[in-house]
Amino acid sequence: LNHCFFFCRYKRIFSFGTLAVTTYNPTTLEITNQWLYDEFVSIKPSPRPPQGQDEFVIHIRSKRKNDTMRFSSDYTHEILSEALLHMHKFVDAKPDFMDFSGYKHDWSDRRIPVKLRVTAHSLQRLNSNCEVIAAYKYIRIKSIVKMQEYPGGFILEMGEQRRRHLLACEVRDDLIKLMRQMAGNYLGISIPVAKGEDTLEEFMQTRLGLCGRDEQLTSYAEFKVQKFSPRHIPSAKRLLCLSESCIIERDPATYAAICSRALKSVSFRVVCFC
Repeated sequence: LNHCFFFCRYKRIFSFGTLAVTTYNPTTLEITNQWLYDEFVSIKPSPRPPQGQDEFVIHIRSKRKNDTMRFSSDYTHEILSEALLHMHKFVDAKPDFMDFSGYKHDWSDRRIPVKLRVTAHSLQRLNSNCEVIAAYKYIRIKSIVKMQEYPGGFILEMGEQRRRHLLACEVRDDLIKLMRQMAGNYLGISIPVAKGEDTLEEFMQTRLGLCGRDEQLTSYAEFKVQKFSPRHIPSAKRLLCLSESCIIERDPATYAAICSRALKSVSFRVVCFC
């Protein structure tokens, strides 16, 4: 099971597995219901929820019956976002996405060609093999900032740390419009677009968000490591550094800070024995 959420009224734990959604009684942990993803017709925010409540509706079609269920939760947007990851398994699943050609401006000041895919739950970044190498979930986008003197450029400010990612697309406005439509239709949220515009210099100075100050990047311990990820095949050499408040990933050749994350945001670590 991947994620659990608590509900009001008849309280339940709502859990996402690889094949199905399961609800549990939070007191006894007894299974109260289970629906396979291929029984889902849709899951969407309630069009007219009671004031102050976040509700969503699930439509189920099984061999036994069709059913519509309404739920309320403080985590409605997170639940919808997680469920939509399995949208391709739904009954009569029809892919709801659109691809755009674009670029990613990376930490080393390079423009890397990418495919940008607008889906029901996120903006995805794909490599030349059409493999998803990054996903910017709509529920984590704090703001979209358009670029000044950078054709088609826009910045995604992500999460509580306001980490910034610079992307570019010739039809930027169409892409942003579609992202906001998807977020509204499927998640019931509005993605803010900043009124002002940023320059490339401003982006490079602020791309690490709230974890980019000098005192946060001054490390007291450094380790030579290999980084493994879909974006790094084969592995990439890195310096993994610790400051008083952050864990920092640096390029060994230039010592440039690639990424910086608050230590308090690290949930756990997994040791791999290969």
